[in-house]
Amino acid sequence: ILAQVAAFVGQACSCTLSLGIQSRDRTMEVRLDADEGQVLPDDVFISVRLGDVQKQSRLAISRTYRFPDPGEDRRHWGRLEVFRRVGAAAVNFDSTGEKQELLLATCHPEVNSLRMRISVAGGVTSAQDAERRKQNRDRINDAQKYVNEHRLEECIAEAMREVIRERPENPRQLLCEYLLSNKSPALACNIEKDEVVEPPALPPKSVPPPESDPPKLVNDGAIIQSVCHQASAFANSSDKVAQEP
Repeated sequence: ILAQVAAFVGQACSCTLSLGIQSRDRTMEVRLDADEGQVLPDDVFISVRLGDVQKQSRLAISRTYRFPDPGEDRRHWGRLEVFRRVGAAAVNFDSTGEKQELLLATCHPEVNSLRMRISVAGGVTSAQDAERRKQNRDRINDAQKYVNEHRLEECIAEAMREVIRERPENPRQLLCEYLLSNKSPALACNIEKDEVVEPPALPPKSVPPPESDPPKLVNDGAIIQSVCHQASAFANSSDKVAQEP
């Protein structure tokens, strides 16, 4: 399909485009190629519309556009439009709710400037949304830190390589056995790291009870002598009582 397109903004700008349309996998590819030797201005843009989808880009020597299939009834016709930029301005899209005065200077011969008002609504992040995003980000960071700390990705990758190399009838069993064994260097390193346990502290030494005084040895002869002396004294006292009238 050949299409002659032209845009008249101050001066004529024309170029010849070759369109190639190809349909695949429920998508359509539209390729536009400009004839060689043409000088394409930098401020010219082209719009391609197919069905309900419209795509716009800077005019180039060759470009391909991909569209979803619009259906049997609408895939045979499309629309090409060529635009030339006549003005541009930087706009602040911070949502303040207030209207901004915008003055566009143009190169159009009939319109020297365009005055507009622009306002932005939405896009404000509430404190609750910010806190929720922070929590999600912290949760993701903690999970990634845990995975990196235990080298889980490396362990699983090594286990998968082992399963693919062996190709067993029950790959799940081999996968589990490999992960539970210490064959994986990453896993073995983590196991050794996790199994380092400090030795239990020795119980404090018990203080021995204070030594009691050793029992004194009793002399049996001294005991007998003391008993005999007491008996003799008792006998003498008894004789004196008997001699009294």
